Amino acid sequence: MRAAGINRTEAVIRTGALADMFPSTFPSGQGSDLAGVIEEIGAGVGPRSSARRAGASTSG
Repeated sequence: MRAAGINRTEAVIRTGALADMFPSTFPSGQGSDLAGVIEEIGAGVGPRSSARRAGASTSG
């Protein structure tokens, strides 16, 4: 992983604007977006996947 960030929804949650739906106490688990470079791949994965940039969100 080379970078992690807070997405727009997480930023609004931090303001307390969505407290009825997403109550937040601090420290909370925000910062679910990440980016990096794939360094290794497992068996059965195409050879073009290695050394590629990738991004993900762990929030579902």
